[in-house]
Amino acid sequence: MKLSLSNVLKTLLFALSSITFVVGVGLGTYYIINNSKKNEVIASKPGNREIVDLKKSTKTPVALIEHETNGSYFLGLEGLEELNSRIINELNFGPEIGALKSIRINNLSILGEGVSGQYNPFTQEMEISISRYIKPFKNIPISEKIDLIFQTIIHEYGHHFANTYITSIATNDPRNSRKLFSKYGNKSAHKNINKTFLNAFENSLHYSDTEMNNALSKDKSSVGSAISARDLYLKSNNIDIKNSDQNNFLGIDDYRFSSELPFENKKFLYTNDSSWYSYLFSIDELLTRKLQQISYIDTINGKTIANKSTQFTGTIIEGSLSASTFAGDISKNRKIIWKGSGNNKAYEISEDLKMLDDPFGGKFTNSENKISTIDSTVQELWKAYFDVAGYEYGISQIFMKNTSFQKNANTRSAILPKDFDQIKLSGYLKLDESKNYKSIILTKKDASKLSLEFEKNDYEYKWLKAKTNMLSKNATISKEKNMFGYVTDYFSFSTIDTSKPLKVWNDINKDGNIDRGEEESLTVPPTRPVTTFRESFVKTFADNSTYRDADVVGNNFYEIISLENEAYLQLYSIIDDKLQSRSLFSNIWDTHIFVSDNINIPNGVIMINNNQRKSEK
Repeated sequence: MKLSLSNVLKTLLFALSSITFVVGVGLGTYYIINNSKKNEVIASKPGNREIVDLKKSTKTPVALIEHETNGSYFLGLEGLEELNSRIINELNFGPEIGALKSIRINNLSILGEGVSGQYNPFTQEMEISISRYIKPFKNIPISEKIDLIFQTIIHEYGHHFANTYITSIATNDPRNSRKLFSKYGNKSAHKNINKTFLNAFENSLHYSDTEMNNALSKDKSSVGSAISARDLYLKSNNIDIKNSDQNNFLGIDDYRFSSELPFENKKFLYTNDSSWYSYLFSIDELLTRKLQQISYIDTINGKTIANKSTQFTGTIIEGSLSASTFAGDISKNRKIIWKGSGNNKAYEISEDLKMLDDPFGGKFTNSENKISTIDSTVQELWKAYFDVAGYEYGISQIFMKNTSFQKNANTRSAILPKDFDQIKLSGYLKLDESKNYKSIILTKKDASKLSLEFEKNDYEYKWLKAKTNMLSKNATISKEKNMFGYVTDYFSFSTIDTSKPLKVWNDINKDGNIDRGEEESLTVPPTRPVTTFRESFVKTFADNSTYRDADVVGNNFYEIISLENEAYLQLYSIIDDKLQSRSLFSNIWDTHIFVSDNINIPNGVIMINNNQRKSEK
């Protein structure tokens, strides 16, 4: 059975009416646009004030687009340029930013006025709403306008990160856990997640610890007094998950959970009814919320904006507090306290926990008044994100050229079959004075060399920095080394000889020619898939029927595999609902199966792993 394009889209996209939250669609299909060679600006024309556009370039990591409102722009070109600087300096990112097609601001054909943001994994577009800010904050400085939306960008970027690295794994891949489910309409779909990452993620948040995280909180205003964080997680990602505003699925429908969020010398009651919690504890939301919680470092704490104020707890609009997602997530676990006055004003976050899935640890008082000390797991959680992204590997991910566009809230353009033949690579190489890396080298079927050139970007590719304290700006635990990230141009897979390994060109003598001895091996992780596969290509629902998007039926995806420390391209197809290997080593390795973690290999799948080898006749 096939889903129509419109029905598939309805399962992919949803919007929330609360201004407190941002939306991230948790399905993974990727799109990359070519980098332009210069910083090209499209200015608005008289009578055609539709967009101001800062094009993606070596100095602009992601295209920034603003739609006008009532004949004017909230940020304008100057604001987009400053936003670009903030992204470069404050957003933690790696080469995966090259797969983010654009950040569009105030595109009301996509977002309603009450929605803060949305990330569409099918088209690789991020939408940011500013409608509620335009009237009260029209005349404040541009830098402070950017403060209003920057946390939303960080949140939505977390969805992009997750869909690039964590859920980019094939349905039948034995490295895919498939233990969790996502809710789309009234269907529950298997969630494709890298098994190694998920185990580390669950352990660091105590979701796998039955005795510890089944404890209920003494704080009656907390969700943790009615249901544990572990149960919220398990139920919110269960095969039977339903729309909890229609079904008492969590068993807490009559309960509203509240926290006091401070704002200077005021306190605001921040409430959620129980229908929100299946969303807040869905794996799609947790992947970005926990990432933001451990990596976001507040840079606007205490700043006053035009006699209003924007801080990490939220923004005052017409006398009410619009809470940030960051503060909202903290408040589920801890009290946030405003202390001091004048220049000594500051926030303090209580050590007392309301639920146990806080990676910073603390003191937890259960319903029987017993106090337990919970150790910090920030380092373990951060390492899980760090490792799944393949940092320090020569190839961290590959992408297919998806030319689809989201036209409005209810439609999108199709993936074209020709897109699947066009792929590009991203990864990391060491910035070593003795190295002069110029390109990735592939061998074509005609035996000629294909040189995929890249430039060291003018901005520094950064990576995740985990906080040791929730409000710390300086104390970080970072594995950052002397590396730079790269993204290649697209190339045609069908022209490549897949029996030949991928290499990197180190132009030792700097003569611009690929000479003998200048090709070096690329390293790739043997335990993490590096693939163009995205889970929205194939969705397996609760009735065990497999639905394929009509746009991608019969097409292929590709994976980088590692064999004896050399990287190769592998072609897969989905044939009769099974993964089929179609190219690499089919003539010489047909008697060898390489197994990983003693997992049974699905029919039709050749797994290659350079740690364990098993020969079968």
